[in-house]
Amino acid sequence: MKVIDNKESLQKWRASSADEVGFVPTMGNLHRGHLSLVERSMSDNDTTVVSIFINPTQFGPGEDYGSYPRTLERDLQILDELAANFKDKHLVVFAPRTNEEIYENDFQTKVVVNSHLTKILCAKTRPSHFEGVTTVVSLLFNLVSPKRAYFGKKDYQQLKTIERMVSDLELPIEIVGMEIIREEDGLALSSRNQYLSEGQRAQALELRNTLVELKRNYSSDFDFESFKFRYCGQPGWEYLEIYSASELLPVTASDSKIVALGALKVGKTRLIDNIEI
Repeated sequence: MKVIDNKESLQKWRASSADEVGFVPTMGNLHRGHLSLVERSMSDNDTTVVSIFINPTQFGPGEDYGSYPRTLERDLQILDELAANFKDKHLVVFAPRTNEEIYENDFQTKVVVNSHLTKILCAKTRPSHFEGVTTVVSLLFNLVSPKRAYFGKKDYQQLKTIERMVSDLELPIEIVGMEIIREEDGLALSSRNQYLSEGQRAQALELRNTLVELKRNYSSDFDFESFKFRYCGQPGWEYLEIYSASELLPVTASDSKIVALGALKVGKTRLIDNIEI
């Protein structure tokens, strides 16, 4: 495993490598969800790049940028152990030593997907979040030049926004969406789960359980608004919505697959989840 901590060295390495590269962008504090992406990339590609960068521009005022878990040494150990299972493959970790390695002092550009995708769901309470995501991902794409990039479906709105950016800008990158990895009790894996107390963790399962109940009851004549009022009228719920799975547009009779998405705040911890129907 090769570890690179600055942009110049990454660019030199990439210029010297003719391999098709798989890319997994992360903010570190790796869990089994992240590792499933890395494993898939290492299976698909001769070389995989994993970035570990806590991106300040996707955090809004009052959010947890300062307290977000920073576990680089542990993350590198986990990745090194994983790489040992792929003897004929290469793993490169890009862990910028400072924010200035990504955003130079005079950085003045934003990459914005200006569509419904960045105006619904999480964007209503995190209005600058997605422009922070698309800006940093486009920067990383330029540095890494991947053939494929891997994202988890837990951040479904993020996945669709990145797919739109890649399509609109005609970037030669295949976006691979990977299934949600869950705890035994069904809670979607997230670095923020560790913020939850034992009692709050039980509350957090309301999000998953409501989505499962929605899928179980959904039909062509399903009264979604009544369901939402009945199940999500309690404190903590930020949203529960259904959209077409392909574009996150309002559901129509022609949609063969839809997705239900929810956000629930438990204590100070904001959780998101979704389920495809």
